[in-house]
Amino acid sequence: MSWRAFRSVRRLETRKADGDETAKDAIALTPQSRLFRVPNGLTASMYFTLMLFLCATGLADRDRVRRATVALSWLSLGVSGYLVYQLLFVLKRNCPICMRAHILNLALTSAISVRAVPEGRQPW
Repeated sequence: MSWRAFRSVRRLETRKADGDETAKDAIALTPQSRLFRVPNGLTASMYFTLMLFLCATGLADRDRVRRATVALSWLSLGVSGYLVYQLLFVLKRNCPICMRAHILNLALTSAISVRAVPEGRQPW
């Protein structure tokens, strides 16, 4: 999903450079669509790929990696919250692709946090 959003941004940038008027108003071309000058779709793609790699290889089960994974997932969720705020209250727009990515991020953070609790202990 994030990779698709990243490719869409590239196409919109090309259309905007070619003078397409409809591309100029795209959410993906607003300053809020980039974090530290990196498109949000690319950042999200890298993040989701890293998490998939860590979980699929079992590296996420190592103590230090588990802690780093939990911390990174919560940091990512904080960024998602900020981006949702920017989307809904600053830009006052709706972006279904963006919202799906943020919901996926919430689900991933929840799953990683619950999985990180040692067996025999309650998560709360």
